Amino acid sequence: MPVILIVFLTLIIIGLLIVLRKLKNENAELKLKVAEDLEFLQQMRTKDPLTQVLSRQHFMPLVEQEFQRGKRNQQPMSLIACDLDLFQQYNEAYGQIVGDECLYGIAQVIDRNVKRAGECVCRMGSEEFWILLPNVTETKAIGLAKIIQEQVRKLAIPYEGSPIAPYVTVSMGIVSFIPTAEDDLSVWLRSVEIAAAKAVEEGGDRYHVAS
Repeated sequence: MPVILIVFLTLIIIGLLIVLRKLKNENAELKLKVAEDLEFLQQMRTKDPLTQVLSRQHFMPLVEQEFQRGKRNQQPMSLIACDLDLFQQYNEAYGQIVGDECLYGIAQVIDRNVKRAGECVCRMGSEEFWILLPNVTETKAIGLAKIIQEQVRKLAIPYEGSPIAPYVTVSMGIVSFIPTAEDDLSVWLRSVEIAAAKAVEEGGDRYHVAS
């Protein structure tokens, strides 16, 4: 076989190998991009886009799961409902952008303090966050509520005109219980909502424990 033909065929083979390697790299990059997109979509489904804590849709099944676990193991669980005091008026006074920054900052304070396995926080409503505390007694739940309230005060987010304080504050409702076979979870959920409302009625910037 003439040398020139051998060289020509060799160049063709080298070219094909380069093309194949390029296609392989592009395929790997495409797979990585698809995986990243899927992970992003999963996070969007489970997390609130603004505050980056769990969404209500992802949170409630976890509450139900811990409720059933508590029934089986006869272990306590606690829920904390956290409302930003007079937040609607704050939003009207400072605007939505500042209001969103406020929500994010407070959500991060709460999230930093929810550390143990199984514990989680979600954005339950516009200015309402809930905390799930598996295997946590009332005493410990109260201790956590106090820590969060103090750290929110230390943020010192200005709130001129608030009758409670010159900065943004939060009110909390707490319920702690050991689930029994006869218990209805909705009753306990309602209890923590009522407790949070009572904390607001009592002047805000405080917690109220459901009886």
